Amino acid sequence: MRLGGMRAVLAAVAVMAAPTAGARAAAPAASRPRTLRQLLWQKTVRRSRRQAARFDGIMGIGVRDLTSGQAWYHHGGLALPTASTIKTTILFELLHLADLHRLDLSTPVRIRPAMTVGGSGVLHNLRDGATVMSLGDLAVAMMQLSDNSATNLLIERIGRERINREMRRLGLAHTALRREMMDSKAARAGRENVSTPRDLLRLLRRVYRGGVLSPASRRLYLHLMELPSRQEGTPLSRGVAPGVAVADKPGVLENVRCDCGLVLLPRRPYELCVFTTFDRSGKAGERAITAISRLWYGYFQRVAVSSSYGRAIYRSAPQP
Repeated sequence: MRLGGMRAVLAAVAVMAAPTAGARAAAPAASRPRTLRQLLWQKTVRRSRRQAARFDGIMGIGVRDLTSGQAWYHHGGLALPTASTIKTTILFELLHLADLHRLDLSTPVRIRPAMTVGGSGVLHNLRDGATVMSLGDLAVAMMQLSDNSATNLLIERIGRERINREMRRLGLAHTALRREMMDSKAARAGRENVSTPRDLLRLLRRVYRGGVLSPASRRLYLHLMELPSRQEGTPLSRGVAPGVAVADKPGVLENVRCDCGLVLLPRRPYELCVFTTFDRSGKAGERAITAISRLWYGYFQRVAVSSSYGRAIYRSAPQP
């Protein structure tokens, strides 16, 4: 073959080989291996999406690994009705003002019948006007019994606008306390208390990590948040093994169920927030929250005891 012909053949071969070489160069980036934990995380995300799709209503979800910082949201920025879960913001500002010495938790408040409202709690049953409770005791009633009368008395003492300003200062852009508890007129006018999964996880995370409350107020905040799950269980805590501390605040309204909190699993604490609205029934909403909670506890429980290869190398965490 002449030299010119040989050069033409080589050139043709080079042209045909070029795409193959390019494909080989791109292959490592395209098939970059994911860790086994990431695969398990992604599988849990897919299962959560399927649960949300099957739910007969609207569901917002937020979850964050407090060890790695990894997070996932479904409708995470969608403003949804909070029901009593908004009380987490009221408790925060009460303790914040106590830290600033602008109020004293021991300050007494006389409970008069005209101050009380119905719904959850017991203060509306106190009829003689002789009962006196401290601001701190009202906070206990608000969190442990979800007492609406105690909540309204605290809102009156703190100020609704002050609570909202503090939430905005903390970065909760879509959280708004627009009405007191049991104010059906305000609700009919569209003044609903709202937040997002992303916002409430941010609040809980900032309290958990410290720095926004004094150490004593932080401990008290988490203690009061643990009371509902210790007392009779909550939708979130029912998806978690007995003995694992859960600091959460559920909420209940007509066709609305919510629960947001911290799951203090040893070696792998995390936070989870689930909102449901347009529920077919309240029980269905609660079951849906528990199902999501059980999915994510299953993920974190395995990660807590396993090496990066999935082998259990620590003492087993409690099974749900």
